[in-house]
Amino acid sequence: MKDIITSSSIYNAFILATEQIMLNKDYLNEVNYFPVPDNDTGENLSHLMQRIREEIREEENIKDILKSVSNAAIKGSRGNSGAIFSQFFQGFEYKCPDTTSLHLSELINCFESGSEYAYDSLENPVEGTILTAISDFSASLQLFKNNEIGTGSIFEKSYEELQKTVEKTKYQMKTKVGSQKVDAGALGFMYFVEGFISGIKGKKANKTNNDYIEIIRETHIKTHDYHIVDNYKYCTEILLKNKKSVQKEDFKDILKKYGDSIVITENKTYRRTHIHTNDPQKLIDIFREFGDIVEVKADDMILQQRLTKVSDSEIGIVIDSIADLPLDDLPDFAYMLPLNMIIEGVSYQDKRTAPKNMSNIKSATSSQPNIEEIKKFLNPIIKRHKHTIVLTVSSKMSGLFERYLEYNKSNPNISLEIVDTKLNSVAEGLVVYHAIKKIQEGIEYSELIKFLESSIKRTKIFVSLKNLDGMVKSGRLNQRIGWFLQKIGFLPLVSIDQEGNGIIKRAAFSNKRNYSNLLNEIKINKDKIESYALVHVNNFEKVRELEKVLIEILGFSPLYISEISSITENFSGDGSVAIGYQLKENYE
Repeated sequence: MKDIITSSSIYNAFILATEQIMLNKDYLNEVNYFPVPDNDTGENLSHLMQRIREEIREEENIKDILKSVSNAAIKGSRGNSGAIFSQFFQGFEYKCPDTTSLHLSELINCFESGSEYAYDSLENPVEGTILTAISDFSASLQLFKNNEIGTGSIFEKSYEELQKTVEKTKYQMKTKVGSQKVDAGALGFMYFVEGFISGIKGKKANKTNNDYIEIIRETHIKTHDYHIVDNYKYCTEILLKNKKSVQKEDFKDILKKYGDSIVITENKTYRRTHIHTNDPQKLIDIFREFGDIVEVKADDMILQQRLTKVSDSEIGIVIDSIADLPLDDLPDFAYMLPLNMIIEGVSYQDKRTAPKNMSNIKSATSSQPNIEEIKKFLNPIIKRHKHTIVLTVSSKMSGLFERYLEYNKSNPNISLEIVDTKLNSVAEGLVVYHAIKKIQEGIEYSELIKFLESSIKRTKIFVSLKNLDGMVKSGRLNQRIGWFLQKIGFLPLVSIDQEGNGIIKRAAFSNKRNYSNLLNEIKINKDKIESYALVHVNNFEKVRELEKVLIEILGFSPLYISEISSITENFSGDGSVAIGYQLKENYE
């Protein structure tokens, strides 16, 4: 190894280092155990490395190369290890001189700076993780450099010490004792160093040679009895641009009450935050005050852990976020696919990261998942159960049903039933609610299919709009027509017909009359109604008032009261209230 490292060697080193991690993605997933055993460290680090490969620039000036790496790392980091890796790259670039070549000692100083940045990014650094690997490798480089053992051997000997460090991570945390697994993040860093050394030793890299770097594989279901080590549900990451001048430590203090595992990576333009939390939507509102949101991600860690275990239920049920029901009460065999919302060019997940209050959002659209996203979501679920049922929002309102059919056609040998509920919101939620109860009671799969057919036919919905703002803003109503209808005070009572189309059931010219129309629909069917539920948009007071009136009319309470999904809120508007009810079986 030469004492002087050129810019082309640095470029090759990063390409080969990223490649090495991507080649070992599956094994990194397999050994993933900390901070939660969610089998995604390989996926997260591969995503980060792919972003670096896409954005790294082959420049004569090494500082410029490293700037492209650090920028890509902030934008592409995912997960705890990815966030720490990203901060390592910031420190690495910070220490690099503005030059076309590096002396070996300068390169070693870059590693040391990267280690310091990685540690500084964490409130409570945990040893036995990627941090230990980065720190020990950096310390070994400095030690062997100071001992003057010969520059050609410094990186090789330090790599040997790194291998020992990674092996020791099996025994360094209580949560991993007995697992006989090294830390996935530490192992990822070892793979990175292995590729990096190849580059600075002169091996040529081919940036476009990605044929053997495989696409995402199906999650392999394991039956380990994992220990949950986190009190929070969502692994959340938010990327800000044009960040305001609040200092990183002050920003971290603001976030502490909302979660843990906080890692903040930043440069002059971007700030990426990784945090484990139970309320990503609340965090989104906070982050909007500190810059422009560029990217948001929130992974359900509890779900990821569930998918590593075999289910006790033969039947699994899949729903979408349009179905309004209490998600905290979903059992082990039920799974919610959050649909996407595009707000100001940024993709949010409905009922996870999308704003709860859409009234201040100028424009928003919904988007269905593509077939690859469907595969990634469904494949591990199908492996857990003998039979899987997918209940979708009305096919007249969304292309999601067709997307699932497309998936089913390409997987003909699985037991998968795709059911168009021909409903949305609270009505769809009621169908899901009763299906879950039937599974819990032990219903046979074939009987459940028959029950669902009847359940869907017996379920109705009525939505009382406070105004037409949402329908106009979302494009459901032409602006000129909408303006005219608003001017005359027109308020529709919205429902869904038997085919799943949205219809106007009644019309009124005041909120009082519109509310009366809703109650009249209930009174007409009061002797036929078996169960009901209520949902609302930022109108808890009104929905509680409605609950009291309905208890007087029907003689029993709603199964639940919930908030309307952000996607539905986008056109129903602020203040809207809806009831979904199901008729008794003999009134189908």
